[in-house]
Amino acid sequence: MTSPRRIAAVTALIAPVFAHSAAAQTAEDLRDAFSGEWFVFDETFGLDDRPCRLQLEDISVSDDGADPLKASSADCAGPLGENMNWRVDEGRIVLSTPTGELIAALGGNPQRLSGDYVGASNALVLERESGSGAKVALTEALRVHGCYYLGYTADCVEPQATQAPEFEEGTAKIDVLVKLNVRNQPRRDASIIGTVPRESTVTVNACLTTSDGIWCRAGFGETVGWLAKTALRQGEWPVISYVNAGSADGS
Repeated sequence: MTSPRRIAAVTALIAPVFAHSAAAQTAEDLRDAFSGEWFVFDETFGLDDRPCRLQLEDISVSDDGADPLKASSADCAGPLGENMNWRVDEGRIVLSTPTGELIAALGGNPQRLSGDYVGASNALVLERESGSGAKVALTEALRVHGCYYLGYTADCVEPQATQAPEFEEGTAKIDVLVKLNVRNQPRRDASIIGTVPRESTVTVNACLTTSDGIWCRAGFGETVGWLAKTALRQGEWPVISYVNAGSADGS
């Protein structure tokens, strides 16, 4: 499995990540939908083993009620731990410093946002406390089956197999166990921009922990895509879709 195979062609045209049409909704609608408390479940964004929490308030920083709006954070490291504002800009949720410097530009839905970030990972996923719908489905599948399976096999894997791959000098190699969709953002509702064949070896340059597991980022020519490590096969069996390169059992 360690021999690389040709990666399926990935289109360079990436659809907008924002899942709701700004043209069909008023600014007030969007404020209502995306204000409130958000969490970052990746531990590198938090402090003292607590998840980073953001509060996007429906309160303007100015007296006229216009954007930007107030934002605050708790237990957050890096730029997310600083003073922030937020606004809706061309269909994206934009986090910025009080002086207007960009922190993150995110798209998605009222339960999960993802996009570009100025911190070390260059990517950010915000979620509501309950996590995504995929988390609910995976949790129920694990309750029924008792474990994640190793790709298409009937072999259960140890819990550590669900963790991020081991990085060395900024990259890691993974062996793909199933035909795997490549998405333009680390969300299950993001556009599919290509596929990776089973038994491919892929070099990834970043991974994030989310409510529905690990997502890793890889470059495919001039295009960047995201790969989910956990999935439901045929909507029923919870599977690990890739492992550390050279690891036969997911360890």
